[in-house]
Amino acid sequence: MALKRPIEMLDDYEQQETTITRGSDDEEEIGEQDMLELLNIEQVDTPSNTTQVQVGLLHLGPDQLIEPLVAQCPPAYRSALMEFLEFRPDDASMGTTMSTPLRNDASFKQFMSDECSISGQQKSHIVAPSGSWSAALMIKLHYPTFTCANPEDNEVADASSPCPRMLMNAGFSPSNTLWVEAYWRRQIPPAKRGDPTHEWTEELRACHEAFTRHCEERADARVELVLGSGNRKTTLKNVGLVTYAVVFGEARSVQVSLQVASDPASARVERLLVYGYHPEYLFRNPNLEVSKTYDYAVALAARVARIDINYGYFERRAHRLAALGIKGRVSGDNALHDAIQLLMAEKISPPGSLRFESLSPAIINWLRKNLDVVTQAHLERLLPEGSTIVQFVHSAMVRAGGQAKAALEKLQGRSMPSGLDKIAAANRAKDSAVSRKQEKSAEGRPVAVRVKCGKCGGSEFDDTNSA
Repeated sequence: MALKRPIEMLDDYEQQETTITRGSDDEEEIGEQDMLELLNIEQVDTPSNTTQVQVGLLHLGPDQLIEPLVAQCPPAYRSALMEFLEFRPDDASMGTTMSTPLRNDASFKQFMSDECSISGQQKSHIVAPSGSWSAALMIKLHYPTFTCANPEDNEVADASSPCPRMLMNAGFSPSNTLWVEAYWRRQIPPAKRGDPTHEWTEELRACHEAFTRHCEERADARVELVLGSGNRKTTLKNVGLVTYAVVFGEARSVQVSLQVASDPASARVERLLVYGYHPEYLFRNPNLEVSKTYDYAVALAARVARIDINYGYFERRAHRLAALGIKGRVSGDNALHDAIQLLMAEKISPPGSLRFESLSPAIINWLRKNLDVVTQAHLERLLPEGSTIVQFVHSAMVRAGGQAKAALEKLQGRSMPSGLDKIAAANRAKDSAVSRKQEKSAEGRPVAVRVKCGKCGGSEFDDTNSA
């Protein structure tokens, strides 16, 4: 039986999900510092007595999730799905597994070598997969960022990074899940919604995508949790997927795909793919409706993989944030101002250890736009002698006028970059306008002369003298 391409099998769920997740090109990306702040204040599972939330978990039980998955499966594949769900491999490959240091894996080392020869960038900013090849569940994220405790020689499942940390709070870990990325090199999130890897060469993108496919093919995972609309759309281009929407209670709809054997004579299901929002989307939309739907997606993946997680975590999180007054999209109208304050509050030792890539996205985008600074080397060339990055960036951003212009011109022996030049020119024009206004108002008027007060010895104004 010839399979339809997955894109041809999408139903109303696809349109609904696209409507929910699509943002305008001008929509600001939530800052990752804001994500970390949200994670710190949530305390979902240890709320105060005034915000205690009880969430029923019956709707996330095995029967309530598995029965709709089977009942709504296309009839031609229902028997194969039931056989897949009933199959119980060895206990060693299910549930909790031993997390292994995959950074030492030969295939990852080869990928790093190939990638660096193409990109010309340092290998320490490439993250390694986390967990074990034998894990029953695999999570696929998009790309790592520099918002973490240690951006050097790290892995996907890093609890100091906002999105992995949220999933860890929900109960996923390297001991029960294999963690992979679509793109493995750390990137700086754009200020507007978008994908920074779109600027890569085709060769570089192909290198990353090939290693991701290698991970997916090598993994023993029976379930793959595909997170983010970009990953979902890429996955649905694959031939050999039977895709449909599963509608649960409260009309919650979760999209899934059955990865079937390539043998036309066999309808054997090899893997279940469950699609969900990227965790970053839940930071921007911490509301109850989105959170409940997300609970269904992650619970379905965990139930089929037979691993134990923190069921109902995202609904409890939404209630907790609502109690704290955080109900909608977290926005950063003052993102640049806040970023500057965070920058100056950093306790950096030694001061020169701060890297360009570790600055907040708001500051990085300001530097790109106004100073044409896009790398650490560009920034270091602009540093006055004895100045740290923190001091220079703060000075340039907060007082980007004549003093900053003169300092850079003296150092570089050239004109200021266009952004600061415009700021300095605007400041000079403003000062000139104020001076002209003062001169005009003073014409024909008495001039105030400061004279000594005979009573107290202080000064007072005598405006009886003419100019």
